[in-house]
Amino acid sequence: MRVKRFLIATLIGALAGAFCAYGTKMSSDSGDLGFIATTGIIGSVFYNRLLIGMFIGLLGNCKPHPVIRGAVAGFIVSLALGITSLLDGKPDGAAVIVGAGVVYGIIIDVVASYLTRSKA
Repeated sequence: MRVKRFLIATLIGALAGAFCAYGTKMSSDSGDLGFIATTGIIGSVFYNRLLIGMFIGLLGNCKPHPVIRGAVAGFIVSLALGITSLLDGKPDGAAVIVGAGVVYGIIIDVVASYLTRSKA
């Protein structure tokens, strides 16, 4: 494992998590979500995005292009958070959660790959 890539990807994941947690809280406060975002929900959103970054940091030696690798990693990790909405009969909520995870996964992997590329 390359420590620099892991740390960069984890940091970007933490930033994405903070952004998503803030957005979730603001959407909940304005009534757009239809439920109250508790501290547990906010923490789960943050932790999910942090895990995407950590997971991508560990995948540095895999062959696929960073866009594909990031999208797959974001989908897999975000599905853990989105499955609740899906099983509760709210597929739109699951699509937003998983879709955002895919986008963040792509961003995290592309940036981490760019910042840790070998300068040959």
